[in-house]
Amino acid sequence: MNQNSVINWRVFCILLIIGIVHLLFALVFTIIFRVTYVRTVPFEFMVDVLPALLVLAHAVGYTIAIVVGLYLGRVVGLGAPLLESWMNGEEIGDRAVSFLKITFALGSCVAVVKFVLDRFLFSQFVPSLLMQWKQIPFGLRWIIPFEQGIGDEITFRLFWMTILVWIIYKIQKPESAQPTPKGVWTAILIATIFSIPGILFWSSGLVIKLQLVVLTAVGGIVFGWLYWRKGIESAILAHFISSVVLVLLSLY
Repeated sequence: MNQNSVINWRVFCILLIIGIVHLLFALVFTIIFRVTYVRTVPFEFMVDVLPALLVLAHAVGYTIAIVVGLYLGRVVGLGAPLLESWMNGEEIGDRAVSFLKITFALGSCVAVVKFVLDRFLFSQFVPSLLMQWKQIPFGLRWIIPFEQGIGDEITFRLFWMTILVWIIYKIQKPESAQPTPKGVWTAILIATIFSIPGILFWSSGLVIKLQLVVLTAVGGIVFGWLYWRKGIESAILAHFISSVVLVLLSLY
């Protein structure tokens, strides 16, 4: 374990830029949807101003989340190892190939599992989520991978999962210098649970809530494992890939 808890500020800047780009895409999506579908509605603060204020609030939140995640991550063996090695001028060729293979594979698998569950299981009882995507113009659908997921990985993996691993590690005080697998898995599951209430708040109906819980849990567990084993870069990229594949699958 690296006991040096000094933050690599270049890595911090890269992650923050990724987070801000994600927020800008979310804002662009909101604006385009507003102009295209509700352009006849008079000016409303909640519709026209609040999203921009939320972007600023989230940018501040991401700044805190990244600082905390990188700081505590160096204590418990988490963080952004590939980015740090690259920033330090180390050779990362072979590691990058391995990183990309497992990230693309698991990101695609998450999308396929979500598609199967949504289309062939839950759609028997409630409207398919991906079928609802068909109501969004195909060109606009390509914004979804950028405005979804990245924020979740910064918030629930880099921030909350890292904090939970650190707390569990301090409580367990294992003989080894690394957190125990049991402790990390506990953190993965709890962080996944943390991501669920916000989704449930915007949904109605027991089956729809169950649908959202299951689909969220599938991704949360896999992305949590990737963060543990490959770093936050892998979790972010896998979530992005998953969304891209889901956009393609929404064509069918």
